Amino acid sequence: LLLSRYRQFQKYAEPGQSFFGFIIKSFWINLIKKRVFINWEDHIKWVVDSRFQSSKNPYYYKHPEKAEFEMLTKLLNKGDVFYDIGSNVGLYSIYLAVKCNIKCYAFEPDEQAATINRLNQELNSVRHLVEIFPFAISDVNGFSQFTSGLDINNKIDSIHGVKIIQTKNLDSFVHLPKPHAIKIDTEGHELMIIRGASSILENGNLRLIILEYNHLDIQDIIKIMCNYQFVPVTLVHGNMKLNTNLPPTISGNLLFVRSELIA
Repeated sequence: LLLSRYRQFQKYAEPGQSFFGFIIKSFWINLIKKRVFINWEDHIKWVVDSRFQSSKNPYYYKHPEKAEFEMLTKLLNKGDVFYDIGSNVGLYSIYLAVKCNIKCYAFEPDEQAATINRLNQELNSVRHLVEIFPFAISDVNGFSQFTSGLDINNKIDSIHGVKIIQTKNLDSFVHLPKPHAIKIDTEGHELMIIRGASSILENGNLRLIILEYNHLDIQDIIKIMCNYQFVPVTLVHGNMKLNTNLPPTISGNLLFVRSELIA
């Protein structure tokens, strides 16, 4: 177990962070306090809850999804719109709302995660910038089975699902402003989501899509994205370059931008 935690620490920790300090923090949050409130970076207040790994990542590592956030802050401007699909406790939404004054629409069917998300909004006074919808995004409007108690791994699952949740496709949210960036982290359901988002993908204002890497669907996803003039990219010394070999980021995502944005 200790070796596993050390490997995880090596993957996500920033230079200069202490593994011993990581172990102390892990012991404190998981066995003693269960929930603490911290000041993250840029004066962002944050709820660290032992039940949600995504709430603990800023506590442990500061910024494990650095490449994704660097790309978002590079391409988004104040007043832009962000869709956070599979928002969990709000790592992306809270950061963008506080740091960049971005309007965020979060989609999270897990009630416990959504509760922490709202608490993070209140702590940072951004309730006016973040709106949560209790739907799972898919390719169809209807209902599906959903898992429970799996932390960040909860997902649509017709075999292991234990509760019924409502599903909607992105194109059905005609009352919302179109996004300038989207993050999709839905434990393998990413392909279905982009299949139900044709009008969103056609929107010329959409600049960036962050997708959780799914090796089973990656070629189908790339084909669809290319049809809408999106290409996979990586950051090299702060500059966007084509991601030709398709390695994911440290956090396991692929980044797509409109081809016209590549110099």
